[in-house]
Amino acid sequence: TSSTPTLMRLITTGQIDEFSGLGVGSAVGLAVDSSTGTACTTTTIDQNVEFYDLAAQTGFLVHLPGASSELQSGQDVELDPINHLFLVQQYSSTGNVNDPQPHIYVYDEAGNLVETVTGLERIPISPVRIAINPSQRIGFVSNELGTALQSFTY
Repeated sequence: TSSTPTLMRLITTGQIDEFSGLGVGSAVGLAVDSSTGTACTTTTIDQNVEFYDLAAQTGFLVHLPGASSELQSGQDVELDPINHLFLVQQYSSTGNVNDPQPHIYVYDEAGNLVETVTGLERIPISPVRIAINPSQRIGFVSNELGTALQSFTY
């Protein structure tokens, strides 16, 4: 059964305010740029990336390039706070578990695809955390066995 995720934001008073989120399934990835009030999420079932204006409590969806199956849904989301970019990890860009060809998509806060990082080795199917150094625009992600790091630039 799928459900619509609920987003929460902490208001300066310390109160929590809720509003209905977009996407289908449970939230998998979430990053918030607190300097702009923009949030980016991914969910388990659809192949979209969700962008939210937290102050206005509004959002929109951006479909991952070429995605058509749950295996191609977005996973981890990381924020580059210097360049105001969101990096979205995808286990499989092909939808084929035997040849997943993982990607990392780089989006600006308006939901525009800035870059696609390709050429990564297989990564674990569960969300793999992306580590980044925003000042150098470099990142790291684990290989499938968790025994080595793969580096990339964006």
